[in-house]
Amino acid sequence: MRTKAGHFVIEFLFVIGSVMLLKNWIFPLLISFWFPALLAAELFLEWTMIIVGAMMIFIYLGLGSSSKQAYRLSLIQAVGIFFGLHFLFFIPTFSLVDQFYMYWEHLIKDFFSLFFPRQTFYTWQLVTVYFILYLVGRTIRVKDEKTELKSGCQGMPTRLKMRNR
Repeated sequence: MRTKAGHFVIEFLFVIGSVMLLKNWIFPLLISFWFPALLAAELFLEWTMIIVGAMMIFIYLGLGSSSKQAYRLSLIQAVGIFFGLHFLFFIPTFSLVDQFYMYWEHLIKDFFSLFFPRQTFYTWQLVTVYFILYLVGRTIRVKDEKTELKSGCQGMPTRLKMRNR
């Protein structure tokens, strides 16, 4: 996995895995330590679901942007990686992988379930939401203002920079 696509897959799985670790183990553990009262703990766990769901929206936008801007993946490569990683949502496998994908699915499913409690969300709907966010993220380009300010002129061609000095 020494290619740019391989590095992107590692980044993708690391980011999603980190959020799953925080949402499913670390945050509930800390909430149970800090708020032993069940009503307060339940309220904070709901807030955690909202925050993690909002984070997932920005994470998928960021991963889409990163696939295009940082890793320079073509649209076909990026879509292939996306569906390669999300393909196992639809195929039952052994329990550890199923558990991983169940946690992954619930990162955004819990968020939507809080706002639409009577709606049943199917896996294909959630993957579609993830895919749309990922594709929209490919249109986002983040510019670093510090490097533009260090050059002295923002967006000016090199010839004009020399004349203005």
